[in-house]
Amino acid sequence: NLLGETRLRALLEKYGIRSFEEANETAIQRSRKITEHRLSEMKDGISVAEDHMELPDGRKVRLRVRLKKKGRRLTADYEGTAEQVVTPLNAVLGVTLSGVYFALRAIAGTDMVTNDGCFSPVDVRVPERSLLNPEFPFPVSAGNTETSMRNVDVLFRAFAAFAPGRVPAACGGSMNNVMIGGVSHGSTWSFYETNGVGSGAHDGGDGVNGIQCNMTNTMNTPVEIVELDYPIEIVRYELRTGSGGAGRWRGGCGIDRAYRALEKMTLTVVAERENTFPYGLEGGEDGKGSEFHLMKNSSPGIWKRVPSKCSIEMEPGDIFLIRTAGGGGYGNANERTGLDCINDERQGLTHAVFPPVRFSENREIV
Repeated sequence: NLLGETRLRALLEKYGIRSFEEANETAIQRSRKITEHRLSEMKDGISVAEDHMELPDGRKVRLRVRLKKKGRRLTADYEGTAEQVVTPLNAVLGVTLSGVYFALRAIAGTDMVTNDGCFSPVDVRVPERSLLNPEFPFPVSAGNTETSMRNVDVLFRAFAAFAPGRVPAACGGSMNNVMIGGVSHGSTWSFYETNGVGSGAHDGGDGVNGIQCNMTNTMNTPVEIVELDYPIEIVRYELRTGSGGAGRWRGGCGIDRAYRALEKMTLTVVAERENTFPYGLEGGEDGKGSEFHLMKNSSPGIWKRVPSKCSIEMEPGDIFLIRTAGGGGYGNANERTGLDCINDERQGLTHAVFPPVRFSENREIV
């Protein structure tokens, strides 16, 4: 911030406040005109799309958007979205608006500066006291990490009707939050990370494997850092074979990441796409949904499925495995080239077998 302030002051001293303001206005108007031009290239009409969030009790709540595109303007109307909920999946209005602006910006192209001009041709209507515009004191923490992702999935699906060939299939649709904490040597500690997914395939290319998509920009936590700083051992970290949706272009694979507790600890997971899978486009198949498993040290080799939103008390030797969702495929899978299929097999990306955890005689994972 201090560096930015210093450079801004230098610009003002060199060019003056009037030139600075004129340059800003020029950039804003240029971005507005380019966005309006991109909108004018899209088909006019109305497109409706919906998807769902998963509540801890197994129920689903709906996100619904109605896009109306006419000429150089776009309206996004969320009428029909579920009411606010008592679990922290509500997304504040600012997060919802960010999703609309992100989706439009992603489709509009890279030849402009992102500023207010990009968003002036857009009207957004979100019902009050809804999942995407809650009132205080309804909880909102996972709205930023999970509901924001589903909002973009819904928007891209609706945009596909206006801009065919320019919109990808759904990504893994979750930030896959893993939070672990405990007491070690008399001091409390906590660890938090998000986990990547498979991105959706697009017209002309496969999805990317094991990456954070859309409304997040976090990177993976290196295994060495986790094991150096916390009483945790990462016993598996690899691409989740076969999780990407089939298609002319294959969806990206999610990841498998397993945490072994070295001390007593509490693990909390907040994730999505366990029962509502990442959609494919233009005949592409859905990506595989996420999975969550626990193996107790007292029962080696026996995995117990746990839900996508839960807290677990872990004993030393217990292992928690997260399997993140793959991206949706794009286009008919029968049109995938033989060479692409061979490359998939050679890279080990197409066989969806649950990864076994085997033990040596001294009970070490092999």
